[in-house]
Amino acid sequence: MRKLSSGKEVSKLQSVIFAIVIIIAVAATIYYTLTPRPTPTPTPTPTPTPPYLAKFRQQPKLFVTHMQIIHVLFEDEEGNLLANLTGVCQTERVDYTVYATLNHSFSTDLKISNITFSAGINWIIVEGSYPIMPVPMPTQVNTYTLQDGETVVINRWSDDFEPDWEWVQFEAGALLYNFELGFVDGYVWRDFEIGETGQIYELVNYHGTLFPFLHNNPIETETITLKVLAK
Repeated sequence: MRKLSSGKEVSKLQSVIFAIVIIIAVAATIYYTLTPRPTPTPTPTPTPTPPYLAKFRQQPKLFVTHMQIIHVLFEDEEGNLLANLTGVCQTERVDYTVYATLNHSFSTDLKISNITFSAGINWIIVEGSYPIMPVPMPTQVNTYTLQDGETVVINRWSDDFEPDWEWVQFEAGALLYNFELGFVDGYVWRDFEIGETGQIYELVNYHGTLFPFLHNNPIETETITLKVLAK
C-alpha cells in the first residue's frame, strides 16, 4: 500500500491548482472583454395619436360645425332690459376647408339710439403636434356702431388643411369690449373710462387641435348682464 504524500507534495499540488484557477479566470476575462455582445434593442416609444383623428376619418359628419353665441344684456338699475347685443361665431368645415363667420346684432327699446363697441378676432390653422402659442389680444380689432335691428358681419375667414395631416392645430380668439350706449336724449353711458380699455369679454378662446373643437357639432351660449347707471 502507497503511503500518504508528504506535506511538501501537498503544498506543491495546491500551488498548481491555484495557478490553474488563475489561468482560467484570466482567460474568461479576456474572452468576456473581446467577445462582442449584442446591443439591447430599445423599447420603441409609441407615437401619440391626435385626439379624435380616427373618429373624424370614420365619421366626418360628427365634425362639421361649432357655434358660439354671446348675449350682452344691458339693464337699468331696476332690472328692466334696455338693449341686447348678440355675437355669433360660426365655424364650419366643408371637406378640408374650415370657414368662420363672426357677426353682431343689436336690438333695443326706444330710449337708446345706438351702441358702439370694439371687437376683434384671431384665426389660424397649421400642421404640427405642438400647440400654437396663444396671442393675448386679437390683432384685428375695430370699432362698430349699430342701431336697433342692425347686424354687422365683422369678418369671414377660410383656411385649409390637408387630408394626410394627423395634427391640425387650431387657434381662434374673438372678443368684444368698450360698450357705449347712446340715449335719444343725448346721454352716453360707458362701461369704461375714456382712453382706457374696459372689461374684455371673450366670445371664442380656443388653442388646440381642430377635431375636439368640432366634435359633436356643439352650440355654446353665454349671457352677460351689465347694469346701466342713470345719468
